[in-house]
Amino acid sequence: MKTTPQRPAAGRQRPVGLGVAVGWLVLLILKTLVPILVLVGAAYWHFWTTGVSASFQNPPPSSDPVWYGIQAAIALGSVPAGYLASRLAPGRPVPLALGLVAMSLLTTFFEQFPMPLSGTTILIWTAGPCLGLLAGVWLAR
Repeated sequence: MKTTPQRPAAGRQRPVGLGVAVGWLVLLILKTLVPILVLVGAAYWHFWTTGVSASFQNPPPSSDPVWYGIQAAIALGSVPAGYLASRLAPGRPVPLALGLVAMSLLTTFFEQFPMPLSGTTILIWTAGPCLGLLAGVWLAR
């Protein structure tokens, strides 16, 4: 007996949990890789402009321009995660965006806090990935 695979009904939507889980995992990967690429790029740029090698063994303080560059790169790197999540759960942008922002905030507070700590630093540190995720969800619409 031959069976044909059944497709889901046309009106059935994929679960939001799939989009949130995949978007969150992509966000974690990008939040790890993008700062490494920025630091390596900054070290090469410093070497080629000054001729002296730069060492970024410790995280730069939040008063350093490199820290702001890393945060901007993380925010921009979060856009593909939001876009991919939105493509995996089409038609449900609001619950998806809320789930992604909640997961981003949850994981952000398990990271190393930026020093010196200030209100502006906390706002940039927490809001950057969230805004990137929201922009990705918005772009997929």
